[in-house]
Amino acid sequence: MRNKLLPLLLLSLATTIAHAQSEGLADSLAADLRMIRQATARHTALWGFDLYGPLLFIDPETRVAYANEPDSAGLLRPCGSLYAGRLPEDVLTANTATKWGGRTWAMILLPLPKDSTDRTVLLAHELFHCAQPRLHFTGHGGDNGHLDTEKGRVLMRLELEALRDALRATTPDERRSHLTHALAFRTERHRRFPGAAESEHALERNEGLAEYTGQTVASMPADLAQAYLIARIDALLGNPTFVRSFAYATLPAYGRLAADAAPDWHRTITDETPITDHLARLFGLTLPDSLPASWVAAYHGDIIIRQESAREADRKSLTDSLRASLVDGPHLTLPLRAMQFSFNPNTLISLGSTLGTVYPQLQLTDLWGTLDVTDGGALISPSWTTITVRAPHTTSPTGAVGSGWRLTLAPGYQIVRRAKDYAVERK
Repeated sequence: MRNKLLPLLLLSLATTIAHAQSEGLADSLAADLRMIRQATARHTALWGFDLYGPLLFIDPETRVAYANEPDSAGLLRPCGSLYAGRLPEDVLTANTATKWGGRTWAMILLPLPKDSTDRTVLLAHELFHCAQPRLHFTGHGGDNGHLDTEKGRVLMRLELEALRDALRATTPDERRSHLTHALAFRTERHRRFPGAAESEHALERNEGLAEYTGQTVASMPADLAQAYLIARIDALLGNPTFVRSFAYATLPAYGRLAADAAPDWHRTITDETPITDHLARLFGLTLPDSLPASWVAAYHGDIIIRQESAREADRKSLTDSLRASLVDGPHLTLPLRAMQFSFNPNTLISLGSTLGTVYPQLQLTDLWGTLDVTDGGALISPSWTTITVRAPHTTSPTGAVGSGWRLTLAPGYQIVRRAKDYAVERK
């Protein structure tokens, strides 16, 4: 009898522990919701209204969801002061703004950051993304493949070095000098790469403004805000790529410095605003027509150039391999019409302005279904109209499997063989 009772007792204990953990998490999330609601209410002047809105917290492993509002289908049931349920399999999970259940949610992956400031920044960042249509921002980030090239990275690193020194400056003249240098490095980068200004500004208007909003709502004291921004720049410099991650560090830092004299500096930005010119006007700077060599030397340019030359040799070997498998070799191409996707912005690899960017891992949904890439990468075109993976090993009426990826087709779509390549189209 004892042996028969033991499994039942263990199951009962496990159920009790899981229930207690769920209740504890719900209580913790309720406290975080009170915190962010109070924080956004204190900063209605930031964008002219309270950013607080529907928030959806997701455990990406179990897909259990907690929310501050019910969904239209009734999948989320009352759970104390929250609503809880299981997110459908066809809904992507990521830190993002997403439309589901009759609402636009700020979706947040669990667990939340342990630090309270980081939690506030994250929640306010995603709430900004939900508010972007109201602010008339399209929310599209440009393709910044030039930031994976040797020259592009050198000039970005020089800008970040100068921007970090501007944050540390102790006098207005010193700060002004470093800001002039930072924006001069940026302008030189835009001269060398046609279209770079537009694509960088697009990402800064999207992720840069969102991050600035998050940090502002967090209400950090001046010394903590300075340390926070410097830490973000240091972290960015340690990333393997700047292509989709630079804006999280650049615009918040410039914005913090601009806000000292012009608190509403961000309110005049539109979807067409050239950010670099906007910043130069805010700081009252005149930028040179060419970049003085002495400015490069002042920010460890010789070391940066040497490091980036070595990185470029390694990068060429990798991009040659990816080009051979995703462009020249047999592949499957899918159209992008209404995509939603999640990915790691710190791992992207550019194949150049004509081919696009490789996402080593991602999950993407579109009208044709769901694509999960766990290894080997997927290539998104510069125009964001197609995504390409290696040719499938097996295909079926419901999908396909390839090296490091799996495709699940929606009803009404099929895989079509075309010479050595494959495509997805409507039946």
